[in-house]
Amino acid sequence: MKQLLSALLTLCLLISALPLALAQEETALTIDMTKWQYNADDGVYWQVGIAYCASPADLTYETLGIFVPQAYMDGVDNGDGTYTCTVHSTGEQNGYTAATAPIVMPVETAGYAAMAAPTGYVSSVASYTDAGFVYLYAGCRGRDAGAPAGVTDLEAAIRFYRSVAELLPGDTERIFTFGMSGGGAQSALMGATGDSELYTPYLEAIGAVEGYSDAVYGAMCWCPITNLDTADAAYEWNMGVARDGLDEEMQALSDALAASYVDTINTLALTDAEGNVLTLDGSALGVQDTGSYVDALTALVQRSLNHFLEDTTFPYTASASGGMTRGGMGGMDRMGGGHMNGDDLPDDARPADLPDAAHDGMPGDGTTDPAQPGEDG
Repeated sequence: MKQLLSALLTLCLLISALPLALAQEETALTIDMTKWQYNADDGVYWQVGIAYCASPADLTYETLGIFVPQAYMDGVDNGDGTYTCTVHSTGEQNGYTAATAPIVMPVETAGYAAMAAPTGYVSSVASYTDAGFVYLYAGCRGRDAGAPAGVTDLEAAIRFYRSVAELLPGDTERIFTFGMSGGGAQSALMGATGDSELYTPYLEAIGAVEGYSDAVYGAMCWCPITNLDTADAAYEWNMGVARDGLDEEMQALSDALAASYVDTINTLALTDAEGNVLTLDGSALGVQDTGSYVDALTALVQRSLNHFLEDTTFPYTASASGGMTRGGMGGMDRMGGGHMNGDDLPDDARPADLPDAAHDGMPGDGTTDPAQPGEDG
């Protein structure tokens, strides 16, 4: 009987230790440095199919690819189409080294759709690797998986990259996300929610690497589709007065929505960079289109216009797609401090030359996805 009890006790101890053993095994995510491939035309070492979480919900999306300028890697041909690579610390690309190169991460989630992980070489990354960037291309789940699956996956990918940073080129303190529309929205969330405890249970559920930050240095967000609960009101406040032809009922609805947006702004207590509260006031026209909030928006539009005039070579011909593809943006010609000109970057992270905004910079077919229900594109 004592032997039986002893055996049962031993079995119970083994069973109780099993979850811990499995957890320890799951967090041992790494990268195989003998499995790199090389694109000679673009001078890029690349690897795809890298798992960034230990318990993925969908492997169609939850792997990543890494695309590195050849200057940052020493590669030895394995004779089977793969290369064993190590970091080349003294190599330079466009004024960057393996230690100072920014890491850029696309968020191609138009309409909050899923972004499939790359399964092969992506030729359009060359605009970024030529500029000296390391291109981190992580797939992520979309709206069908429910929020916040997409942001959770992208944050897990950033944690993973930082966990293997000793093996890879790139300054992990200079990670930038960029996207347009629904991708801009999730890029904004990446910028705003780094290291937030609200994401902890979701990251734990997919086995994200622990002990590393998932915060980014900068987030580029073109026409981000955010604040959907106030979008209609914002539109009527901004554009409702610029149209006519509404019947009495529709005009009343437009006016009511516009007024509700005024209440929203004055309740939020938004502040500018100097800490001044932004508010909306009335005007002689009966429309609350004056105040510090209007002044701040006007200044923002003026700065944007000035940047365009400074950065654009004239005569200027806009492309059919505007350089935007699949929830992303064509060129990354402004980087740091909300812009991509490098002026706000530290000296050791300032680019010598960045891709032109006219370049086709996002992976994909070079077209803009059709607008999804509930968004403008």
